Amino acid sequence: DITYYDSQDNVIPFQELPVFKLMMGEQLKALRATVKTPENTHHFSISGRPVYDDHKNIYFSIVCIRDVTTQVNQDNYILKVEKEKKEYLERVIAIKDDFLTLVSHEFKTPLTVIGTAIQALELFCGNELSEKARRYIAIIKQNSLRQLRLVSNLLDITRGTVDQIRLYKRTIDFVSLTRLITDSVKIYAAQKNLQISFDTNIESMLLCIDDEKYERILLNILSNAIKFTPKGKNIQVKLFYDDDYVNVSVRDEGVGIPKDKINVIFERFGQVDNSLSRQAEGSGIGLYLVKMFVEKMGGTISVKSVPYEGATFIIRFPVLSAEPSIREKECNEVDNKRIITMMNIEFSDIYLSKT
Repeated sequence: DITYYDSQDNVIPFQELPVFKLMMGEQLKALRATVKTPENTHHFSISGRPVYDDHKNIYFSIVCIRDVTTQVNQDNYILKVEKEKKEYLERVIAIKDDFLTLVSHEFKTPLTVIGTAIQALELFCGNELSEKARRYIAIIKQNSLRQLRLVSNLLDITRGTVDQIRLYKRTIDFVSLTRLITDSVKIYAAQKNLQISFDTNIESMLLCIDDEKYERILLNILSNAIKFTPKGKNIQVKLFYDDDYVNVSVRDEGVGIPKDKINVIFERFGQVDNSLSRQAEGSGIGLYLVKMFVEKMGGTISVKSVPYEGATFIIRFPVLSAEPSIREKECNEVDNKRIITMMNIEFSDIYLSKT
């Protein structure tokens, strides 16, 4: 028995075999056919065309048949190897993410205990501690917050893609929230004699977003601006409309980003590894998460920069308004406390001087 198959490994009916197509007047161009016998499998590439007599009847057909078995077997082997490699890499990535999640959770528990112990010391023993002891506690607190930020970022990264990020949207006054976040970081900017300004011509605007993730987005960008901007310079935050989008831009006068590195900073663990950025620390995962959060909320983020002249990050969100929640006032009070907590975590590698 001889069975014929097409390139998709489907059985070719007898009336659709290449020879019958030629007899019906069809032209064939590199038609792939596979012939299987109990002993062997052969692959052929068939091209041909009918030749007509003076009465336009098919007189005979010209057929070219090439045995491409070796080529097909090589291609199939390469595809098999690539598939196995992809499956292996997916398993390795899954194991790595599971490991990171486990380790991050294991780190987070003692860090939370350390943070609680520090709060208890400050609350119950603050007046009894010497100045030297308070300085040591401040160092412990600062570095535990740095570790907590790294752990939180790693946990977010191991959640994978944008589709796996959960949003908790509610209606907020976007202008007030942006102003509040900007004002909250001025204490850190003052340590480097940096001036932070907030400028907008929008008095108030209700926007339905995940405000906690927006806080993380803006705090991360502001912390980078403060870290990479030399003393005595300026940082400007602007909020403005553009078509059906609301835009938030953060412009600094820092070291800037080389043109060929602009896309790198948004990659997982991506860093600008050169003299421009060595003055500041970082894990290279903050902006990766920022981009994921922005895109999950339907927005975009871009950056314009000239080395040694600063950088401008621009966040764009579609304007999707909703009625304010009847608990908005209560939520705003909670948000103020949360912003302070998140700011302390995000800015944990910018050390406040003790005066």
